[in-house]
Amino acid sequence: MKLHLKFISALILIALSGIFMYQIYWLSNLFQTTRAEKSKAVEEALRVADLREMYHRIDQYRRDKSLKHGVFTAAVGYQPDTTHAQHTISTETRVEGNRTHTTGTVITAVDKYEMDSDSVVVGHKQYASAEQMAEDEFSNNLLAQDGLLKLAAGFQQSLHIGVDALLPLDTVYLDSVLVDELRAIGLSGEHKLLLIYQPNLLDSFVADTLASLTTKAYQARRDNNTFIYAYDVSGQHYYEICVENVSRVVVRQMAGILATSLLIIFILAFAFFYLLRTLLHIKSLKEISDDFTHNITHELKTPLSVAYAANDALLHYGADASEEVRRRYLNICREQLQQLSTLVEQILSMNMEHRQTFRLHRETVAMRPLLEHVTEIQQIRAQKPCSITLDVNPEDLAISADRTHLQNMVNNLVDNALKYSGDSVNIQIVCTAEYLQISDDGIGIARSQQALIFEKFYRVPTGDVQNARGYGLGLHYVHAMVQQHGWRIMVDSESGRGSRFTIYFDKDGKD
Repeated sequence: MKLHLKFISALILIALSGIFMYQIYWLSNLFQTTRAEKSKAVEEALRVADLREMYHRIDQYRRDKSLKHGVFTAAVGYQPDTTHAQHTISTETRVEGNRTHTTGTVITAVDKYEMDSDSVVVGHKQYASAEQMAEDEFSNNLLAQDGLLKLAAGFQQSLHIGVDALLPLDTVYLDSVLVDELRAIGLSGEHKLLLIYQPNLLDSFVADTLASLTTKAYQARRDNNTFIYAYDVSGQHYYEICVENVSRVVVRQMAGILATSLLIIFILAFAFFYLLRTLLHIKSLKEISDDFTHNITHELKTPLSVAYAANDALLHYGADASEEVRRRYLNICREQLQQLSTLVEQILSMNMEHRQTFRLHRETVAMRPLLEHVTEIQQIRAQKPCSITLDVNPEDLAISADRTHLQNMVNNLVDNALKYSGDSVNIQIVCTAEYLQISDDGIGIARSQQALIFEKFYRVPTGDVQNARGYGLGLHYVHAMVQQHGWRIMVDSESGRGSRFTIYFDKDGKD
C-alpha cells in the first residue's frame, strides 16, 4: 500500500514532535532533579563546614598545653512512648585543669502527628539515652527514612553544646572552610554568611545578627538563594547563607547537555525538512516525467504519422504517380524523418551532458558562416512570415567553441523565437567578440517564469498560442552547453513585448 505524501509528512512531523517533547520532558526532569540535589548539597556543605569548624576548635583545645585534662562526650538516643517519640541528645564537657564542667541533656518531644513541645535542660540531671531503649526499637528508628541523617545531626548538635561552652565560634575559619565546600559541589564559593540568634521561635521578626561575613566577589542579587542551618537543637542559633542562584548554576553546568540536545533537535529538524523537500522534489519530478512522456510521445508520433501517410500515398498512387507528386511525398517523408532525428539527437545530447566522459571538442569557429547557415535553415522551416537580420562585428569574427553544440544552441534559441510568436516574427541576431544576442518580438516571458525556463522539462505556459509544442529540453540544453563552455546566459523579456537572450563569452572563448 502506497502512503500518500501528506500522510508520510504527518507521521514524520508527529515523530519529530514526540522526540522534541521527550527531550523537553527529560531536560526539565534533569534540571529539577539536579537543582534539588544542588540545593541539598549546599545545606550539606554548610553542615560539613560547621562540623569541621568544631573539630578545628577541639584540635586547638587539645593543643593547648596549659590544660591537662579535657573530656568531650556526646550521646544521641530515642525514647518512644504511647503518645510521643522523644529524641534525647546528651552532652558532657569536663575539664579538670580549669574546673570547667558541662553536662547537658536536650529532649525534643515530637508528637506522632505534630509538634508538641520543645524543652532544653542544662544541668546535672541526666535523662533517657539510647542505652535505655530496646535494641529492636532503636534499630527500627535508625533504619527509618533519614534515620541516620537525624542521628548524625543530633550528634553534631550535642557536640555543639559542649564545644561552645569552652571556645567561641571561629567564624573566619568557618567561612574559609565553607568556600572550599561550596567549590567542591560546583559553586563559585562566593557567598554571604550570617550567624543569627532568634530568641523567640514564634516571632521571626525578632532576631539578632551575631556575625556577618561576605566574600569579596559576592554580588547581591534578587534571585540569589538563601539556605538556613540550625546548629542547636532548639533552632535559636542558626547560619544563614546567601549564594548565587542555584538554577543559574545548574543551567551553566548543563550547558553541554543543552547544546547537545539542541544540536540533535536541529539535526532532526533539518533531516525532516530535507526529507520532505526530497519527497516534494520526487513528486515534482514524477509530474514532470509524466508531462515529458506525454509531450515526447506526441512529438514523436507527429513525424511518424506524417511520414506514414506520405508513404501510404505513394503506395496508393503506385506507378501512375507523376514525378512531381512522388518527389513531394518523398520530401515530406525526409523532412519528418529529419525532425524525428533531431528530437532523438537532443534527447541523447541531454543524456551525454550528464556523463563524466562528456568533453567539448573546441575549435576555431567563424561566426558569420555558422549564423548564416542557421538563419537559412530556420527560414526554410518556418511556417509563418519570418524576418531574420544578422549583424556580425567584425565580419571575420571567430571564437573557440564546439561547433556542433554552438550551432545547436543558436538553432534552439531561433526555433523558440519562431514558436512563441504571433502570426509573424522579426528576429535579430547580433554577435560581437563579447556576446551573442538573439532578440524577437514574440509573446515574451513573464518575469515570474524567467527563473524556471532553464529547468529540465519545464515549459512556459503559452496562453493563446496553442500550436507551440515541445518537451522542455531546448533552453535546458542551451543553458547546460553555455556552462560547459564556461560562458553565461541572460534573458530579458516581458509578456507581450518579445524576448532577448544574450550569451556572454570572453574574448578568446576560453574557460
